Amino acid sequence: MNRSAKWSNLIWTLGILGTVSEYFTRIAALGSYVPGLFGFFFVSWAICLPVSLFILFLRLVRVIGRATFVYVFLGICCFYLGNCGLLFGIGDIKRDVLWIVLYGVTVTIGTFILVDIFFMEIPGFPAKRVDK
Repeated sequence: MNRSAKWSNLIWTLGILGTVSEYFTRIAALGSYVPGLFGFFFVSWAICLPVSLFILFLRLVRVIGRATFVYVFLGICCFYLGNCGLLFGIGDIKRDVLWIVLYGVTVTIGTFILVDIFFMEIPGFPAKRVDK
């Protein structure tokens, strides 16, 4: 993919994430049988973390490229949901150290993916796969 693909994927990701967040924020503001905004972030985080680990593994073995939409989307989502979990979740209900570590790991994975996409290539692996 060319350089502009990662920027267009970033814009699409921010648009989708902003729209979904706005939608669930409005639903949570109504307060009708909805577990609240924290429930949305928790469920999204619980889905995002394992999928991101799998996609990161695929990136490390060079199956997917660094500018693909899924990779950019999950990197932004991990960073966003991890930070929201740290900010909203800790103040919402009492958390133990495990939750802080899990949200911190999510932020770290998101940061690693974003650094790989926008700043530097992952070292230590061949640039192209060699099939024997």
